[in-house]
Amino acid sequence: AIDEYQLQVYPGRMLLLRTTNQSRANAVGLEYDPQFGWGDLVAGGLDIDYVSGSHKTMLVAPHVHVLADKLRHFLALAAHP
Repeated sequence: AIDEYQLQVYPGRMLLLRTTNQSRANAVGLEYDPQFGWGDLVAGGLDIDYVSGSHKTMLVAPHVHVLADKLRHFLALAAHP
């Protein structure tokens, strides 16, 4: 299935939550893309916001509380545009 799958452009708008950790020593690839490849796949626009911590720590306190607050905020905006 993975060999047969073809990416499709999402017609709506998307939110990308990124961490504030600026350490990119273990990043994949040689070029840094602030949209992490999503820019070409989202036709309606890409909003980027930041949460504290790193990819490994964003789901533990205190960072998970920041993530939860951001998710609550953006879900409320989506529910009542």
